[in-house]
Amino acid sequence: MVDTLSVKFNIAFHHRVTAYALQMGGWLPLAFCSAPMLLVDRNVTGMLRAIDRGEVRGDIEANEWWLEFLNSQSFFVNPVLCAIEGKSRSSPSYEEFGSAFVEARAVLQKGLPKARIIDYEEKHYRAAYEIVKGFTLRYEAEVRFLVSVAPMIAERHRDNVLPRVERKICELAVSCGLSLRSFPLITALSCLYEPRDGTEPRIGRGVIKPSRIYSEEQAHNAIADFRALETLVAVNLLGGPNSAFCTRDKYLAALWCGMQISDLGWRGGVMTFSITPIQKLFPRLNLGQHNALLKRLWSNDDV
Repeated sequence: MVDTLSVKFNIAFHHRVTAYALQMGGWLPLAFCSAPMLLVDRNVTGMLRAIDRGEVRGDIEANEWWLEFLNSQSFFVNPVLCAIEGKSRSSPSYEEFGSAFVEARAVLQKGLPKARIIDYEEKHYRAAYEIVKGFTLRYEAEVRFLVSVAPMIAERHRDNVLPRVERKICELAVSCGLSLRSFPLITALSCLYEPRDGTEPRIGRGVIKPSRIYSEEQAHNAIADFRALETLVAVNLLGGPNSAFCTRDKYLAALWCGMQISDLGWRGGVMTFSITPIQKLFPRLNLGQHNALLKRLWSNDDV
């Protein structure tokens, strides 16, 4: 007979969590991140710049404390997500991709002098930029969808009109060439089915940030978040060291957890994975309504 021991205790950090390490299956505070490779996005490098400039902000102390966990030989820190997002709020050219990578890497080297910052040679830039090229056609479809759907979800709707708006959102996604299982569509529906009174969780709204007048630049910001999650899945499929994605965006962390990504694989050279959005993404729906929504999406996905 093997004796087992279960221990339960609470941990109080010096500061509220302001940085999240997204890993397959969920997220961890940076203090507990076990993945040796960390991808970082522009809101991390932006905060490192703010800390370096000595900006006076209410969240500086907490962010400085949490980001110090990155400043360690334990991690390889990769700025490729900054390069994929680019600097011009549009899909970057190869030159812009390389420039953004170099700039982000310099910020990381200065702000995290003890960390091992990934560097690229020309062959690595070419290989990484293939990710951007592979996203190009879908990028244009996603921009069209987000610009069109944002006014539809800018304000909360009465319960009796939700089915009609849902149908319009799904029809719009299909007309733009998007899957009904795509990140933009699921996130838009998360906005539609947020709490009636506007209280948390407002996960979809925190990522898309919809408004009645929504620009392509705003759409690009949301798409950059979706790309970061897809890239996290991709790098964990490549067979190298386990990777995590460090972000300061709590809504993006919640979206990642809420999507419940599983069944990672490759089919014909294309990355595949399953999404099973949890009920927390659609707070206005009860369990039965949530299951019915997933059934509608999954049975009507013709893309």
